[in-house]
Amino acid sequence: MPTRVELVPGKALVAAGKAVPPKPDRKHDPGFNIQVEEHQGSVVFGVPVKLTPTAAGAQSVMVRVRYQACSPANCRLPRTLEVPVSFTVAPGPARPDHLQPLTTLPDQPQ
Repeated sequence: MPTRVELVPGKALVAAGKAVPPKPDRKHDPGFNIQVEEHQGSVVFGVPVKLTPTAAGAQSVMVRVRYQACSPANCRLPRTLEVPVSFTVAPGPARPDHLQPLTTLPDQPQ
């Protein structure tokens, strides 16, 4: 099952594109006889967003992550988690370098 990351609709942010995933490792799964994509360890996805016109001050949004963890012997059932993200919207106009949503892959953990 492919990993999915998406913004939960709310008052402060709106989605501005699909999540940007890191490049997965592709391999053949002999148990299912299919090609699968996997990520090892920790990875970071980008989620392009835009502020709503009314967002101001301290905010909290949720990001929904659906994934399935597998080992060489078996796979766990798929899980969906909602991860809280807190941030503060400063008063004033947006900085010029923040007018467009970021659609590039964030730096990955080492």
